[in-house]
Amino acid sequence: MNSSEPAPSLPRILVVDDDPPVRVVMRHLLHQSGFSVEVASDGREALACLAQGSFDWLITDLLMPTMTGTELIAEIRQRQPALRIVAMSGGSRSSSGVTLEAAGRLGAVHLLAKPFSADTLLEILRAEPAVPAQTGS
Repeated sequence: MNSSEPAPSLPRILVVDDDPPVRVVMRHLLHQSGFSVEVASDGREALACLAQGSFDWLITDLLMPTMTGTELIAEIRQRQPALRIVAMSGGSRSSSGVTLEAAGRLGAVHLLAKPFSADTLLEILRAEPAVPAQTGS
């Protein structure tokens, strides 16, 4: 196929989770599903990634040391209000529900309780067109 149209860029996703195996699995799943993926181990590292590049989606764990996912979401909403955010939590049933509810109030567009299926996550990412990637400011 020879076209003068540039190839569309892959949707960029930043995954934030303090659990290394979760980061590895998420990176592999999303990459194999046609996304460009970066990972961060906590909220502060995620903010540094956002300052260095643009992303279409943020997928963040909520229960993390250093900077929680809810703190990260609140900070991102001030800097990039249009960034689509998926919040995930694997805490106890009661604490996970409260934390996910707080993430929703802060602006997460989707809330996932761990464990969730790959199909569930991919359905979310494919169903909603991502907003144009924004450079952090």
